[in-house]
Amino acid sequence: MKGGEGDGFPFRRHGNRSHGGILNMPMRWERRRRNRLRLRRPGRRRVTIGQEPSLNLWVVMAFLKIKYNYIKQYLTVKSTKANKKLTSFLEATKKELNTFFNFEINEPLLFFIDQRKELDLIWGKKTEKWFVGAAKNNNIYIFNPNVYARESTYKKEKFWETLKHEYCHIYYSQITKSYYPFWLNEGLASYVSGKKLAVKRDDKDKLLGVFKYYDKMDKGCYLVGQFWVEYLIKKFGKKRLVKLIKSMPGGMNKNKFAEVFNEIYGIKFNKKTFIELLN
Repeated sequence: MKGGEGDGFPFRRHGNRSHGGILNMPMRWERRRRNRLRLRRPGRRRVTIGQEPSLNLWVVMAFLKIKYNYIKQYLTVKSTKANKKLTSFLEATKKELNTFFNFEINEPLLFFIDQRKELDLIWGKKTEKWFVGAAKNNNIYIFNPNVYARESTYKKEKFWETLKHEYCHIYYSQITKSYYPFWLNEGLASYVSGKKLAVKRDDKDKLLGVFKYYDKMDKGCYLVGQFWVEYLIKKFGKKRLVKLIKSMPGGMNKNKFAEVFNEIYGIKFNKKTFIELLN
């Protein structure tokens, strides 16, 4: 037999040359075929060359490393370094909110942000100038006090009010396992932080917009939410509002919230009732 004819390898050698360097390719194909046959024996898991779990693991690890390094170029938030003023403020805030909610939380991590684009990346979209902090996944992200005024429409002194506002969100999310309704969540945080109420009772059209702020968010949500939180506390007491918050199951919809509100306050959560409350 010549040049491998009939020896089980599907190639024909021409003289002393192999075309295109393919002389060894059929041999590699045969070795791979035999390996596959050995690994397909009864009782064995089928594994083919190049598909070992360890290889997949290394691919995933490499992908995550690349992704992490990419994000790190844009996100430069750093855990805050404790100082006396900050530590004292956080301790006092936690003590106050523990009493208000009669509930203790898993303490959040606090991150200072230096640039608007970092906050945009965390929030997942472009943020407006008035947006200065966020509570997400039991973390608080807020502009560094040194850049707070530069990156927002507020004075530097408002930093502490914002920090307390975001800390209140941590309590709300851990108690309700949700962020809804937005008007209650944002209104309560604004009230607790000591923000001055910026909407009047006779602005009925704006105040009756509370019903659209269950899952919608804009600057008006804060104003309307704070008005109704203060109203409910003054008229019915703080304990009943906290009871409402603790009675809300996670993932509930608008209709379920209206039912719970009715059970707690004995009034319907609808436009007609709220018009009567304003008169």
